[in-house]
Amino acid sequence: YCTNGAAPLLQRCLFVGNASGNEGGGVRVSSDAVAQLVGCTLVENASGLGGAISCYRAACRLSGCTLHANAATHFGGGIAGVFGSDTYAENTIVAHGTAGDAIHCGGSSDAVVVCCDVYGNAGGDWVDCIADQLGGRREHL
Repeated sequence: YCTNGAAPLLQRCLFVGNASGNEGGGVRVSSDAVAQLVGCTLVENASGLGGAISCYRAACRLSGCTLHANAATHFGGGIAGVFGSDTYAENTIVAHGTAGDAIHCGGSSDAVVVCCDVYGNAGGDWVDCIADQLGGRREHL
């Protein structure tokens, strides 16, 4: 959990089987923090919002990560960005989430995915804020 303007760089980390009743089963980022995850793997994490990762009024940057079999009872089995959050993912896999859509944006949040594989998620793959990016490319945030 990082907050209050923190700027962690997480490299080649493994988050497996973590749970939170509220947000971010694996990683929670809030209050103007900017988290960078590089080459990280998040597997079988669960929460109400953002099974693997939750960004709340913050920014999440993922590169070369794998999110597999994560679950959210409400939104964002893989990643949930809410209330003005920005998510940027490149060369990242978001797959086989057992509950919730792959990537969710709520409350004026945005997400950009570049060269990512998003598939097999129970609540939908290319839906919500990334629906218009299937097969295309958007500029970086």
